[in-house]
Amino acid sequence: MANPGPSWHAEGAGDFNGDGNADILWQNEDGAPAIWLMNGASVIGGGDLPNPGPSWHVAGIDDFNSDGNADILWQNDDGTPAIWLMNGVSLIAGGIAGNSSSGSSAATAVSSAALRSAILGSDSMQFTSDASAGATLNATAGRDNFDFTSYAAGAHSISGFDPSQDLVELSKVNFANIADLQAHSTASGGSTLIALDGASSLLIQGVQPSDLHDSNFVFV
Repeated sequence: MANPGPSWHAEGAGDFNGDGNADILWQNEDGAPAIWLMNGASVIGGGDLPNPGPSWHVAGIDDFNSDGNADILWQNDDGTPAIWLMNGVSLIAGGIAGNSSSGSSAATAVSSAALRSAILGSDSMQFTSDASAGATLNATAGRDNFDFTSYAAGAHSISGFDPSQDLVELSKVNFANIADLQAHSTASGGSTLIALDGASSLLIQGVQPSDLHDSNFVFV
């Protein structure tokens, strides 16, 4: 098998694609998970999964919905557990399973927001990013995740954004939370203009700031 590197750690094995062979679940030190689909000692497929962030850790692997495919049990540093229902390397559903700690409901809400990009990141979601400036990223008819955690200086645009299903992923280096984002957002000719930093901006075309809500953004 290939060496994934020292930042990747094997978290467990389970049959994620229902072929009767155990597969390997990995997690990177930055939180990113990945699955190797196996046939004996041979890697026959696999892929990266949405990154829930480094505060989430794999706590177990089991078939929680009895569909013949292994699923993933997570636990956050605050104690909150969550389950991802899997079909091979595709996340088909997921959510908070309840908070096993004595923490407040607010802690659960924060955890839910942190997981939002991963929960929405099913096989029907397209992940889109473009480091260059001056280009327009076009939404598809399905769910889209526009990654602006890293970008070039200049103007960026999104066309066709659907507030009912689409997501923008931003860095905590730029925005601490949704309130901070709103403070840097203005209406611009029927669109929303977000000041990413002093040299860069993001225009969400045809969508007013009042049309956007916290479920459209995740901060990593």
